[in-house]
Amino acid sequence: MNGMAEKYFQAAAAEIPAMLAWVEEQGTGVLARTKLLRLLLAAEEICTNIVLYAYAPEIKEQYLLLSCEVKDQQLLLKITDGGRPFDPLAVPGKSAETDLAAAEPGGFGRTLMRSFVDGISYSRERGQNILRLTVKCVAAEKLCEK
Repeated sequence: MNGMAEKYFQAAAAEIPAMLAWVEEQGTGVLARTKLLRLLLAAEEICTNIVLYAYAPEIKEQYLLLSCEVKDQQLLLKITDGGRPFDPLAVPGKSAETDLAAAEPGGFGRTLMRSFVDGISYSRERGQNILRLTVKCVAAEKLCEK
């Protein structure tokens, strides 16, 4: 991958495999396989939540924009949507020590998402939610573009 790439998707469950395939394409040859798989898990959690919860049913233009850039030995995946304002980092995730049998559904995805990437940030700009995921390319792996 050279420079920046971006692609719009309809925010629909049927599009999630295509979203993940696009992320995988961007990360292949840039990230070690383990790091790429962790990024894909985080991206799947985020994209699924956007599809399920970001948009009110009456909103016609339900989209998700993925953009990817390799810079300074890091891969930056930016996920943008025009749904309801929601900062997933402002909501605490669940602890791994939580008893799964007694746990209420929800919240574990945020914990996993945070642990699978090297950096994550949220902003609300021009009526859009923007989540930025950063994964470091390890120079010793000789897989990171310069």
